[in-house]
Amino acid sequence: MRATIAGVLVSLLLSFSPALAGGSPPDSYVLRDADITYMLGKGMPASDLKILQSRHGQHFLWARRSGSFYVIHDPTVLNQAIAVLQRNVPSGPERDARMAQVVDRAIKDGTAKRLR
Repeated sequence: MRATIAGVLVSLLLSFSPALAGGSPPDSYVLRDADITYMLGKGMPASDLKILQSRHGQHFLWARRSGSFYVIHDPTVLNQAIAVLQRNVPSGPERDARMAQVVDRAIKDGTAKRLR
């Protein structure tokens, strides 16, 4: 009986946490546009954000996409990312999906630099 209960609890935990289940952490995006920082998806600690800002300057798009990390400085891609945030798209899955499309295009065309 205890083994069954423990098994059910472990299964529930793994189903709610892709990282615990061995999957990739959820996608996440940080867009820095001068003095404004936008964060989509899972956030990050302030200390990590400060490191990103010090390494990449005032204008960049950082992305964790499918478990990999990317940074983009290309002005065209940054403008596309800003457009995603300025549209009348409510925050949530639709906006995240549009940002994912911007990042995926940047990865495909080589303007996204893979980190790590």
